[in-house]
Amino acid sequence: MRFHRTGKFFLTFVVACAALGWAGVADAQEPHTKNTLTLAGADPATAVIGDFGWLVGLWEGEAFGSQVQEMWAPPTAGTMVGTFKLFDSDAVIFYELVLLTEVDGSVSMLVKHFQPDFVGWEEKDGFVEFPLVRLTEDTAYFDGLTLARSGPDLINVYLVIGGDEEREEHLVYRRHVGGSHPPDMVLIPAGSFMMGDAEGQDMEKPVHAVDIDAFYMDTHEVTLEEFGNFVDATNYVTDAENNDGSIIWTGEAWEKTAGINWRFDAAGNAHTAEEKNQPVTHLSWNDANAYCQRAEKRLPTEAEWEYAARGGEAGYKFAWGNEPLGTDVVANVSDENFVRVVPNWPYTEGYDDGYTFGAPVGSFAPNSFGLYDMSGNAWEWCADYFDAQYYSRSPRKNPRNDEPSERRVMRGNSWDGRPGLMRASRRTSDLQSNSYADTGFRCAKDIE
Repeated sequence: MRFHRTGKFFLTFVVACAALGWAGVADAQEPHTKNTLTLAGADPATAVIGDFGWLVGLWEGEAFGSQVQEMWAPPTAGTMVGTFKLFDSDAVIFYELVLLTEVDGSVSMLVKHFQPDFVGWEEKDGFVEFPLVRLTEDTAYFDGLTLARSGPDLINVYLVIGGDEEREEHLVYRRHVGGSHPPDMVLIPAGSFMMGDAEGQDMEKPVHAVDIDAFYMDTHEVTLEEFGNFVDATNYVTDAENNDGSIIWTGEAWEKTAGINWRFDAAGNAHTAEEKNQPVTHLSWNDANAYCQRAEKRLPTEAEWEYAARGGEAGYKFAWGNEPLGTDVVANVSDENFVRVVPNWPYTEGYDDGYTFGAPVGSFAPNSFGLYDMSGNAWEWCADYFDAQYYSRSPRKNPRNDEPSERRVMRGNSWDGRPGLMRASRRTSDLQSNSYADTGFRCAKDIE
């Protein structure tokens, strides 16, 4: 989707959330202060117009991870509840939202956007202000911006642009808000999508409908620090340590080298403490599975992984949207940096993501589910055994290939991702006990 520049424009952020008790003081055990908004001049008996506790929770650091920016002072007097950024992965636009209670008791939403000359917005000192006009049982109407709730334990944030005749809606963030929500994971809601790619490799065909139950997925690939904590707690020894090393770039070729394991980078250099947030690599499927089991999680199935990478029912071709790589930096792939070290490797000309090998997780904008690095940075192991012909016989509901073979599925590509091979449907595999310089993983978890 691209935002049109014609006709009458307005912006609506729709935040959907259910079963959260948008209640007044009568339902509260204790008086609300920070989480309750009042209108100027209201009768004291009815001054409380709504409990925004669920919304304030978003502003207190849980949402958007590294997308949360430092606070910026609003140019009008009042109490700023907080600020966070929305990222529209398709249009590559950032919006920063601020909830503000002003000294006169009124309430406003401030929006600071990062696309110049947006038609229909009148800016003042870099922000647009939307005063709160009316509040119903489940919707807060600002002047040109709406917050609404629906659906169980789920917040959806949409950009809705255009009038009745030309209206575009784009999901930019989704988050589970139930009390049992696992940390550093997001809820991937149940849905259906078309798996595979008719223009891809034979193993990506036939394109077929798949239904996926809801599940949780790690927001980022497992990091060096996280895997190190696992090793410290369990004394776990990886397959690379037991199998005479792993594969690295020697300066001339990719070669298996004795002594190389998860503690080393793709060039064979020992990782430093400053690199603790890079994805852990040089891991086999067995290693990844052992970590997941210890964390009371599991590896995602191949179908779950592709569904999550595509943004669910949105069905994007790439994790970042439908457009192929251009000059906008959206992922860590084979680029100008990489080919300076590994010459003659295919790369996207003019693209520079700033990293030769691994990048700290979350260095690039998340996809529409809030998942980071679903394309590039590190290949990710999946639960399934690999079979190039599996799509021709896979079930529609929650497919998972449990027919044993020597190989397991890997998805997502890595920092050596080549042009034309970054689509979310792309499949590959490796021997279950093999490890490689760019192979890591992330965990999934069933909803209990």
